[in-house]
Amino acid sequence: MDESGPETGESGPGLLASSKVYAALKKAIVAGELMPGEALAEAELSERLGVSRTPVREAVQRLARDGLVVSQRRRWVVRRHSVTEIEDIYQVRAALEAHAAYLAAVRGTPEEKAAILALAHRYEESDQLRGDERVHINASFHGRILEAAHSPRLAEDTDRNTILAFNRQVEAGYSPAELARSWAQHVRIAEAIHAGDAEAAAVAARDHVLMATKLLQGH
Repeated sequence: MDESGPETGESGPGLLASSKVYAALKKAIVAGELMPGEALAEAELSERLGVSRTPVREAVQRLARDGLVVSQRRRWVVRRHSVTEIEDIYQVRAALEAHAAYLAAVRGTPEEKAAILALAHRYEESDQLRGDERVHINASFHGRILEAAHSPRLAEDTDRNTILAFNRQVEAGYSPAELARSWAQHVRIAEAIHAGDAEAAAVAARDHVLMATKLLQGH
């Protein structure tokens, strides 16, 4: 793979292809489908995604700027984060998600708040759901809060900080008790947002992220 080649000034279909590849690869990394340390083979990705190598190369370079992949031995691999990096990432996430919950309580419409609460209460049936279903509900829950915050800039900043999101690998490391506690925190966040208690929503959201930090470090 050419790791140092200049980015093209491509526009139109080429740029669209690069953006789609970037989105697909980022989603796979965040979801845990591409694991830390896993190599990104340009030819293989090109064939799998049905595009030429150029958009794959451009997408991977963009992922490198995001800090999601790194160059090792003349190849790109999914970045493996140290304990210190994980702590830093989650400290930032705690602040971002606390602010999102605060704004959702203040700016969210009644319909948005009701949708957040409904998703949180799906925790009660979490033992009947598959792991990937829980991951999907978790992503939807946090996504709904961001939407209700009505802050495009906050949404962008949060999206850039989803390197270590709750995914299938993370979920598999939780004990049933830890998983139950995590989902119970969703209910507390949602109830505070629904009640318009911005301060309580922010505290609950921050505590939720920081608890996840401790669990990740423990595993």
